[in-house]
Amino acid sequence: MKLCPTCNKQFADSLTFCQQDGARLLSFDPNAATAPYLPTIPPTRPAPLAPTFTAPATQPVARAVPLKPAMETQMMGAVTQANPRPAAPTTPQEPPLPVTVDYITNRASVAPKKRNNWLPWLLVGLIALLLVGGFGVYRFWAGSSHRAYEAALQKGELVQPAGTSAYDLYQQLKRDGVSPDKLNALAKPYLAKLTAQSQQMFSDLALPGKREAAPEEAQNAWEQTQRALTWATEIDPRNTKLIAQASYAAGRLAFLRNKKDEALQFWKKAADQDKTWFLPLNSLSVIYNERKNYPAARSACEEAIRREPNTALPYNNLGTAWLLAKDDVKAEENYRKAISLAPNWPRPHAWLAEIAMRRKDYQLAVEEFEMVLSLDVTTETSLDMNKIRKALEEARKLLEQAQIAPPATPIIP
Repeated sequence: MKLCPTCNKQFADSLTFCQQDGARLLSFDPNAATAPYLPTIPPTRPAPLAPTFTAPATQPVARAVPLKPAMETQMMGAVTQANPRPAAPTTPQEPPLPVTVDYITNRASVAPKKRNNWLPWLLVGLIALLLVGGFGVYRFWAGSSHRAYEAALQKGELVQPAGTSAYDLYQQLKRDGVSPDKLNALAKPYLAKLTAQSQQMFSDLALPGKREAAPEEAQNAWEQTQRALTWATEIDPRNTKLIAQASYAAGRLAFLRNKKDEALQFWKKAADQDKTWFLPLNSLSVIYNERKNYPAARSACEEAIRREPNTALPYNNLGTAWLLAKDDVKAEENYRKAISLAPNWPRPHAWLAEIAMRRKDYQLAVEEFEMVLSLDVTTETSLDMNKIRKALEEARKLLEQAQIAPPATPIIP
């Protein structure tokens, strides 16, 4: 007979391994006088485990050998007692994972299960696809904006209409990273047309008595002029005349919006940027006279006259600076100089009439007031013609009173 050292079950001599747990069977004599148990087996040191091994799926089982009837009956009883119920069928399982033994800690660890690595690559592919698509859309959009910019230049839509003009597209393309030099090279042939309206506005402004548009219309016109000149300075950055005109346009727009401090700063800058242009200085004198800074007004007018001695505007403003400072003699001198340069300009005649009224020279006052009304007053916007008519009536009454008054008694020497 043979005995299993693990479960202590008896088996036939023909078997080598236990039918229950697969352990190797040991021979023994059941009729011996001694106890029929396993002999004492000296312990042996187990062989060192390999660094890694794969656990077998099942233990090896020795091939069955026919048994004798008595022994077969004994074996069947042992199997029935150990396994009273048949084992349930098992579902197929995945093969065991590799086991790694750490000889320092004498612990076994199971290798982690491999994960699917396709998800990161899928994300990378999607990001690349989005980038390529976005770049394509940007190229298409930038190309269409560039074509629209060229079309607006060719059609002459330089600063109008707002939003689709060449200037608006120019600003948009610059924000999108397009080189301003390329854009300005395309716009350079249209520079003269871009600045034509602004040059006309400056000519009208320097003309004595030229009627300006209504305040709202004037603001819109000067806003467009400022946009055009700002762009012109980028197309031709070395043109000091255009740079000064852009500063003046910004000051004129601020002046129309009643931002006098901003207007002063812009006009001072314009006067420094173009030292041959009188108009910024003349405009400065207007604000100085309004603020009763008469020395500054006179200084600005004198510099304007030095730059442009043949224009009536600074002479008129210089006369006003002297008039408001109560110096009628110098005021009259400058007003008559302005009249000599612009005979049809009613404003200096109106100032001369006021000086005559202060001197009680009613005859001269009547003549000057009548001159103001007889001139083409449609070129003058700031004079109040109703006020001029009332002043004329008062001057006539005072003249009549002076004429019917009894003559003074002659003085006998």
